Parts: sequence; structure tokens; C-alpha cells
Amino acid sequence: MAPTGPSPSPGRRWTMTGSHPRLATEPCPCRFTSSTRPRPSCAASGRCSCSRRRLWSSRRFSDLSPPRHSVYTGRALRLTLHPALFELLMVALGPTVLLVALLLPGSVGAQWPVLTGPRARAGLDDGDASVRAAAARTLGYHGAPRAAVDALVAALPTERDAVVRRALISALARRGEPSAVPALIEALAAAGTSSRALAAHALGSFPTEATVRALTEALEDEEVEGAARRSLVRLGPRAVPHLILRARERPASRAAVVVLGEMGDQRAVPVLVGLLSDERVPVRVVTLTALATMGAERAGPSVAGLLDDESLEVRLAAIEALGVVGGPPHVERLAVLIGQDGQNGQDGQNGQDERDVVRVRRAALQSLVALSPERAIAHLERLAADGSPELGPLAVDLVLGLRTAGAAPLLHGLLTEGSRSEEAASALAELEGGAGLAVLVHAAHGQPPESGVLRAIAVCLRRYAGSVEDHVAAAGYRALAAHDGNRALLLRAIARDDSVHELLVPRLGSDDPGDRAVAALAAEVHPSPSLAGALMAALADEEDAEAFRRIASALLLHEASVDRLDRLAQLGRLRLRFEDFDVAPEAMLLAADVYGDADRWTQRRLGHALRSALRSPDPRVRTGAAWALARAGDTGARRALAAALDDPAQEVRHGAARALSSLGAGNVAAAVTRRHRVEEDEHVAQALVDVVSTRRAFPARGLLGDQVLRIRIVPSGGITSGGIPVDVVLPDGRYLRMSTLSTGELLLVDLPAGSADVRVRVGDAT
Repeated sequence: MAPTGPSPSPGRRWTMTGSHPRLATEPCPCRFTSSTRPRPSCAASGRCSCSRRRLWSSRRFSDLSPPRHSVYTGRALRLTLHPALFELLMVALGPTVLLVALLLPGSVGAQWPVLTGPRARAGLDDGDASVRAAAARTLGYHGAPRAAVDALVAALPTERDAVVRRALISALARRGEPSAVPALIEALAAAGTSSRALAAHALGSFPTEATVRALTEALEDEEVEGAARRSLVRLGPRAVPHLILRARERPASRAAVVVLGEMGDQRAVPVLVGLLSDERVPVRVVTLTALATMGAERAGPSVAGLLDDESLEVRLAAIEALGVVGGPPHVERLAVLIGQDGQNGQDGQNGQDERDVVRVRRAALQSLVALSPERAIAHLERLAADGSPELGPLAVDLVLGLRTAGAAPLLHGLLTEGSRSEEAASALAELEGGAGLAVLVHAAHGQPPESGVLRAIAVCLRRYAGSVEDHVAAAGYRALAAHDGNRALLLRAIARDDSVHELLVPRLGSDDPGDRAVAALAAEVHPSPSLAGALMAALADEEDAEAFRRIASALLLHEASVDRLDRLAQLGRLRLRFEDFDVAPEAMLLAADVYGDADRWTQRRLGHALRSALRSPDPRVRTGAAWALARAGDTGARRALAAALDDPAQEVRHGAARALSSLGAGNVAAAVTRRHRVEEDEHVAQALVDVVSTRRAFPARGLLGDQVLRIRIVPSGGITSGGIPVDVVLPDGRYLRMSTLSTGELLLVDLPAGSADVRVRVGDAT
């Protein structure tokens, strides 16, 4: 099984310069035995000092591949002794004493395999399931491809242990050899095994006709339908003809229709339109959903034809689909459906009762908002005002989601009404062109410092200060400046109020760590060259973890304003912080910015420290190390990052993939491709695709956007003055640790679109 946490004492190896033979020590297969012979019980001890010498005459360390779970990572040592003297010392002193005497600092070397190919193939027949699993994982990387695949294929049909079967299937997927397809298809069809879904996922890496047929048939199996559907989507256009044939059969496959919708291939539109006349209600419903998913606008007239279908479920699906594929001709029809009620003759039509009418009106209202927001505003205003328990709350929800300037009066009413004023303020800040700023400024008079209106003004000014009239923007800045405190200071920085910079310098020297942290956060969201010196001075003596994290993050945006010598002088103190898991990621990122200014010796030491951090027991530290290596531009770290692609933590794999995307695949492109074949997380899988694509390199600083993330946490026991610690994983893979304001709020700006994972920390747990 893969070791977790820090690796045991790494197997060591040393080299000789020039063309001399390379001597190395290789850890024994058991990894944890204390003797030179493997013992079955050693795997439980957690320690290993076993090593065997092996002479390598031609193989270079760079030729070795880097799986985390089946290798040792050791330090590459370069000795400049004469070969004869080296061998004499080896005999006289032994490898351990010689290692201590001649160890020179160096970067983390290439990864070292635990099992060679022949030994791994023999391990597949071992009586211990853990040995068989380790052998299977090793064969996913090492050994002759044909021999390894043949051994894995031979072992799969007879293996009954679930863990070993998963290891065998993953190894076959990593190898990517077409000869593995029959065995994987057989594993997919093997009833009663828990690895069938993994086999379906693995088959998505083999674009063959046999694979597509097997996965298409598996769509009818509830146990593996989800995995088969995702694999078919990965196979792309090659699978479309088979799915179309399956959809044309009678009875049609609803699962095939769903996959066609997810693929979005327009070749399927005529077939799907034909299925709208299928006699089965579920088929018509799922077909309407598929047409909406693929955005097939040319199917709009056919979809509208089902608005009078005898089935309520079909009518509802057609209404919802029109919100995506409809056009101007369908706006009036949706408006008519919204206007109907239970007393205008619709009760008895097609067997509808009053509840069915309400469902139709709700669906029509949502589709009209999606299709023509301006046309929907009048209906929303009427329904929100009439107090209808069925449609009133929905109308309010839809108003809060509008972004057109015409929604400002409705949102103003919700802001003053009170029950949903916080949401209305946020919606006003999002209106196009800053159309809601004047309303927010008017409502700010008399508001308390913790008001959501002030936050909305700050967000609106950050986005639209250049689009609104000058006097409106000036009024917004005055409304924010009228308040004191940390929250008001941060809001002024979010609004990009330049006058706030003079207030940040004294706060960075405050005795209160909370004040220092907020001041640094304000400097981060609105940087200025004038703050660089104060930030450097604050960092030198900072002991509070949250303040250190915020100051370090702010300095990342001010590095151009800091003198090179001052930055290098901080490097030693930053290296000491690498051992503190609470602040290590920020310290590593800041140290990585100095990488290009340092001498080669310092670069080697820093690179070694960052690569060592990839083996930290804390996943946030491992993620931060990956980002730091990318920021440093250390292309020599590609193999260590490729090893991190097998990390059990999703955020670490995502960070390693993003780092490789920034550095370029280089000599680990094959390892990235192998990992992509078995990666089940869609975000990591997409990042792996980006690594080997020819598109522009991923920015080492992360993605920027115009999104604002607002978090508010209200614990039952109240909020301490230091705020609530939270971890936030951003859509681009960055892993942040922050504390909320004393109000329980956390504001992050300039984020890319996507979903963020927010984790509240309680003590040392998340």
C-alpha cells in the first residue's frame, strides 16, 4: 500500500563524476525490513534500514520514473574522489560512514524503484495481498511494457482481493497498451466485484471500437452507468456514432441520450429531435434535457411543439429547455404560460389541477428570465408584490439573480424592505455597468459599520469605478471613509481607495496581530510600492501565524518594489519557517520569488527544501510546495511534481498538475499521460490535459478574475477577536489558510469563476 505522511529513511545512492560507473544502494522490496533479507512482518514496523549495493554502469538517474507509492526518494550525492580511492573507502569504512563523511548538500534526486520488473512480476503470485498490490502498482511504471502488461492481464481474472484488483486495473490503465483492453472489458463485465466502475473509468483511456461498444452496453447497468458515461464523454467524437445507433434502437437508450447531450456533438441533434415523438414519456423528457444541455438552438421549434403535450412532465421539460434553446418567437408563449391561473379555464385542460398550473407557471417564469430578462421584469415585479405563496418567493429569488440595469428599482425595494436586504445589496453591486451604485450610496446613510451595504459599495467600486459617473464614485468613497475599524479599512482597500495606503503603514507596526493581519490583507488587495518597506519590516519580526501569512502574501505582490539584497536577506528566516506547517506554504512562495536572484548554491538548497516539502504530512504544505516550485521556475523539479500526481489528497494532485502546467511537461509528459488515464477527479484531469497541451503555460501566480467570494460564519459560541480560521481551496487549485474578520466575514477578490471549497477549522481539525 502507498505510505502516507513522511517517507521512512530514504534509500541513498551516490554517483561519481564523469564517465565512471555509478554505485548506488537500492532499498529492499519490503521497504521496512531491518535486515538484508525481506521479512513478511516488516511492513508493519514502519522502519527500514535495509539496502543492497548494485552497480549501474550505463543507466542515468534521469531515466528512472517517479511513482510516489512504489519508490524511494533519495539525495543525489556527487563525489569527486578518484575511483580507486572511493572503492577503497567503501571497503574500509562501509557505506554509512562514508555517507556521513562525504555527504554534500544536493537536490532531491530521481526516484528509485522498489521492485524491478522481474521481481514485481513474481510478486503478483505472492500469498500476501499487500505484496501483490505493491507489485501491480510497480508494474504500472516499471519493466518492459509487453511483459508487464502480459503479467497484469494474466493476474486479473483470478484475483479476488478488491484492493489488488483495483491496483491491477490502474496499472493496466497507466500502461495504455491496447492489448489490455480485452482484460479490462472482462473486468467491467465481472459481476459482483467492486472494481467494475474503475474498469469502466480505465477503458476511457483506450479509444478503440471494442471499448466504445463495451461502454455503450454498460450504460444500461446501474452499477457502472456513471463511470461508463464519463468515459464515453472522454472518448469524444469516436463514441458518437455508436451512441446514435443505440439511441435509434427501439426501445431507445435513455442513458445514451444523456451522454449525447453531455458531449454536445451537433451530429446527434436530428436523432434527438426524432426521439421527441417517442411514445414513452421518460424518453421524451430525457431527450428535451439533452437538447438543452447541448444548447441545440435549431431544435427550438421542435421543443416548443411539446408545450401542449399530454404529459405534464414533458411540458415542464419543454418549458425548461426553451430557456436555453428558445428564441424571440417563444418569449410571448412563455409570458402567456406565466399569466395563466387556476381559474381561467386551464384547470381542466389536459387534466391539470391547480398545483400543476403552479408548476407550469414557475417553470415558465424561470425560462423567461433566462431567455429575456428585460421582458421578465414586469412579471417578476407583479408576482413579488402580490404575495403569492407559490410564486412570490420564486420571483424574489429570480430578481436577486438579475444582472441587468433594469432590475435596480426592484432590488431597491428589496433593500429597503429589510428581510433580504443583505442579498439585495450584493445583487445591486453586481448590476452591469455599476447601475446599482447610486442606490447603494443613497442607502448607506446611517448604516452601521458592519452593514452589508458598505461591503456592496466596495465591491461595486472595485468593478465599475471607471464606468460610473465621477460624482457617484466619489460619494461611494466618502461613504466608506466615514467609518473606522479594520472592516472599514479593508473595504476601502477593496474599493481601491488610494488614500487608505497612509493608514496601513502604522497598522503594520501595531501591537495587535489582528490589526497587522488586516492591514496586510488590505495591502494585498490594493498594493502600492509605498508599502513594500513596511511589509518587509513587519515580516522580519512577525510571530503570529495569521499575520505572517497575510504579510507574506502581500509581499508576493510587492516583490518588484523590494530591493534585491533585502529580499535575499530574508531568505534565511523564510527557510526556518518551512518547518512550521501553519505558515510554510506562504514562506515557500515568498522564498520562491527570490530563487531567480540567488546564486546557484542557494538555488540548489532552496530547490531541495521545496522538493522535500512535497513529502510533508500536511497536504496544504505539499500543495504550497508545488506552487512554490512553479513560481521559482525550477524545471528540475518536474520529476518530483510528477510523483506528487499520485498523492492521495486531491488538492495536492491539483496543485502539482498546475505547477507542471506552468513549468511545461518536459521529460515527464509520459508520466502525466499515465496519471491522466487513471485520474477520477474532473478538475485534476483537466489540469493534466493542460499540462501536455500546446496552449499558453498556466500562470504560476494562479488565475485572476473579477469574482468576489464572501464568506460569513456565525458560530453558536460567538466569534473571538482573532476571527475564525478557515481553509479555502480556490477553483484554480490554490490552497489558502485565512481567518475571518471579527464579524465572521471573509472577503476574497479577483478570483476566477468556479466553485471554492471552504473548510472551517476547529483546533487542528478541519
